[in-house]
Amino acid sequence: EEDVTGSVSSSGNVPQVSAVRSEPAVAPNVSEIPFETVLTQQQLDSLVAAARSRWDASGLSQAQREALGRLSFQVADLPGTYLGEAVGETIRIDNNAGGNAWFIDATPMEDSEFEGAKMAGVSDRVDLLTTLMHEMGHSIGLCDTYSTSDQGSLMFGFLSKGERRVPQQGQAKDAEPHAHTAPHFLAAPIDIGTLPPGKSVVI
Repeated sequence: EEDVTGSVSSSGNVPQVSAVRSEPAVAPNVSEIPFETVLTQQQLDSLVAAARSRWDASGLSQAQREALGRLSFQVADLPGTYLGEAVGETIRIDNNAGGNAWFIDATPMEDSEFEGAKMAGVSDRVDLLTTLMHEMGHSIGLCDTYSTSDQGSLMFGFLSKGERRVPQQGQAKDAEPHAHTAPHFLAAPIDIGTLPPGKSVVI
């Protein structure tokens, strides 16, 4: 599952969706996407092929490639701050990034927008490509991690606004593809602001 509140976190198993193999449509420029825009199926499909290619470039087995090919992807209204969910061979992506907004990259095979001074519309949005690749990771046999030492890993369970993570070379080596019967989620961190002295909050 994926939740978004400035960052995304994964907890549990996310439903896995099969990626469509057709050529992706050209994603709109981020400057043309209103903050409140609800994700469409066409926008989601436009990044599926790129997400699969990024994983493939990291070094996958034939079984893992076949697992990615069986996935289907759907836009859904997920609860709370969940960004994405992978269950079985279906991946569901929240329609508004857990109450935030999606960054839909028009150039998904390069990451210059996330380097140095980020372009307008990146730092205040959740990266859809990272979310897709995270959920795909479950379908090829990888689990979520919540260790602070893994915060730079694609499979870290939380995703923040303005953050892109990609598969590392050999990251899925020896992982065995399997269908998750329980959903996996990626979520965004919850921002509770600054607490006054003596104040506590239960989440």
